[in-house]
Amino acid sequence: MDNYDDTNKVLNVEGVIKNTLDDINIQDNNKISEKLAPQQYTDEIHLNNKNGEVGDKYYKECDSNINNEIISPKETYSKIQVQEDLSIPPGKPLTAYNQFLASLKDSSCSEVVHLIAKFIQKYPELDSDLIHIIYGDNEDNEIIKNLGLDEKINLQLLSDILNKFVLVCNNLLLQTEIYMKNDSEEEKNYIIEGLEKLITSKLYNKLIKIISLENKDIDEYLNIKLKRLKSFVQLNHFDVSKIYMDVLNTENSWLDLCNNELYKFVRVKSPRDKVILIVNVCKVLLSYMNNIINEWKNKQNDNNNFYKDIPAPPAADDLLPLLIYSLIQINPPNLKTHLEYTNHFRNPNLLISEDLYFYTHFYSAVTFLEKLDGKQIQLNIDPHIFEINYSSNIEEYMEQSDQVKEVITKGNNSINNNSYSYKKNSNFPQDTDNIIKKLVLFPLQYEKILDVSDLKVGDIPNLFNQYKDLSRLLNELKTIYNNIH
Repeated sequence: MDNYDDTNKVLNVEGVIKNTLDDINIQDNNKISEKLAPQQYTDEIHLNNKNGEVGDKYYKECDSNINNEIISPKETYSKIQVQEDLSIPPGKPLTAYNQFLASLKDSSCSEVVHLIAKFIQKYPELDSDLIHIIYGDNEDNEIIKNLGLDEKINLQLLSDILNKFVLVCNNLLLQTEIYMKNDSEEEKNYIIEGLEKLITSKLYNKLIKIISLENKDIDEYLNIKLKRLKSFVQLNHFDVSKIYMDVLNTENSWLDLCNNELYKFVRVKSPRDKVILIVNVCKVLLSYMNNIINEWKNKQNDNNNFYKDIPAPPAADDLLPLLIYSLIQINPPNLKTHLEYTNHFRNPNLLISEDLYFYTHFYSAVTFLEKLDGKQIQLNIDPHIFEINYSSNIEEYMEQSDQVKEVITKGNNSINNNSYSYKKNSNFPQDTDNIIKKLVLFPLQYEKILDVSDLKVGDIPNLFNQYKDLSRLLNELKTIYNNIH
């Protein structure tokens, strides 16, 4: 990044766009690579209930590809070489985002693209010129002062700078020749969405690292807490109607679908795409509840039963408990970090109507789990019983920890009293303790699957990666064991 030539007035526009198109893998834009994703997603997916009846359409398309790992820096905005042909293959429809990227190749957009590239390279430590462009006169000194290298980064300021910069670029692009000639209001309205996605995707590694520093402790706390809750919390501990509970307790396909969406939620880079996946999770749950009601009505009609009390369509009071239960069962990694990333860098003016409604529910579910203590904030379970179950789970961890300490103590005594060729390592107890903690918290995602035929094709890559991680931890323990015996 430091080799950016600020005197270079001509940016290789196609190079920037090519770099962006590479990131989203435009040739496979309508599906997620099976190398990472548990299942493909499209713009609409049907849910099937037990009788094979088709449910509601609920999915939106995120128009993201998670082929790349979260940490995949590719940014070099100067001196990028590019092939001439960046056209979309025949038969591959353009998404709104790809159309937006294609529009940036127009020569009338070159200065705006140059400005975007400079912003991405310098953010968050912007120079006075960029701050002047974003904030105008009389605010430069205060903004620069707040951007000082303090220990605590002002997230609200970073969010404000990014959102205001997107608005500046939006206004500049609307004045370019390509958009002034464009009669499509839909494409003009999408500019701000495209800009947010382009900039946040390029800055993702920086942004997620900043957010993670603020939320690391909460992430670890939630991860352990949800593991403990999963060991004893059941669906009947929530205010869920019996008509839903009887069906949801007998099948897990709804949880599998939620798991697929939350799997993508922690991997996509755009705040908008993260919101879409949150919306999808909520619509999975609502769709299943609607299907259950419809199936119940059909059974009543088949039996010629005339019923007075028709169940009401699922509402907020039905959705929130299922969201909380789903999060306990799925326990997405670094949940708080990804939620706060979305909260800070999704433009609040774009988070409206349905998206805002479902996002608020999801955020409320996470907040509930953070504060859940079985006393002031509780489930439909006796506080004393909750405390016993929750505490016994904690004690189980503590017992394992005590056993580890005993092994470590014996190992150290053995090393001190014998002339082993093994070189003593002052970090040995801590290293062992860290490995055990990782094993205790290891996400055994497939432990309840009883038969290999129950696995999906999309599960195999994730299962293999978990196996490799587990093997690595066990080998590290084996090495330590061999060195002390």
